[in-house]
Amino acid sequence: MFEIGNSLREARARRKLSYDQVEAETKIRAKYIRCLEEEEYDALPSGTYVKGFLRTYADYLGLDGQLYVDEYNSRFGDSHHEDQLFRRRERPVPRRRQTNSGVMVALAGIVAVAVLFFVAWKFGGEKATPPPPVDTPTQPINTKPARSANPILPTPSTTTAKKHKARKHKPKPVVPVKLTVKATQCRAWIEVRHGANGQPVFQDVLELGSSQTYTWKAGFTITNVPNYSCVDVVINGKTYHMSNPGPWRVTTTGLRPAGA
Repeated sequence: MFEIGNSLREARARRKLSYDQVEAETKIRAKYIRCLEEEEYDALPSGTYVKGFLRTYADYLGLDGQLYVDEYNSRFGDSHHEDQLFRRRERPVPRRRQTNSGVMVALAGIVAVAVLFFVAWKFGGEKATPPPPVDTPTQPINTKPARSANPILPTPSTTTAKKHKARKHKPKPVVPVKLTVKATQCRAWIEVRHGANGQPVFQDVLELGSSQTYTWKAGFTITNVPNYSCVDVVINGKTYHMSNPGPWRVTTTGLRPAGA
């Protein structure tokens, strides 16, 4: 075991580098550099950010970035910070008060109506006999429908409206978003998620010359790219360049800041 923070601080001091210079060349904020050197990992966004920053910062200082990541994992494990990131507080479901008062009232009403019918049938007077039918002369009934003198013909406007109503508008097909991220200038840490706040699809370092391609109907979000100048983003065949570490929203219309 070795002290991660002291080792990074001493390597930076040997090269006589300031925090601002490190931030400009690694694209990692100076406050995050200080947290790495002080080993204040709780101040960083998540464990994946810590490992990405450690690897990038150590490689920049000429050290073995993977060795620092392994040392971090041996101390804290892969799940450091992740349980706090994805933990959601479940809301208690209020219990509904169950009552049978309505049911009892309904049953009492049904019984009362049944009793009334029984009493009326049992003790009611004799039924009045209907009067005898009166014979009336019958006449033949014309079953043929009378023809209308002025039949109503459909007007041109009515016919046109029915034709337009009969036409069904076909829904437009959903065009999926095809995203490709390429490490064209140097190796870079990158994190890609489904949609605006979906599950991560990639959280790792892209080696120089490598690329990752994904297709999703709802688009993607590129949440963090410390070395953003080293990465090209291709959306449905069109190449874009990022101007800051992110987050960036990826849709069919292109690449834009997530908050825009």
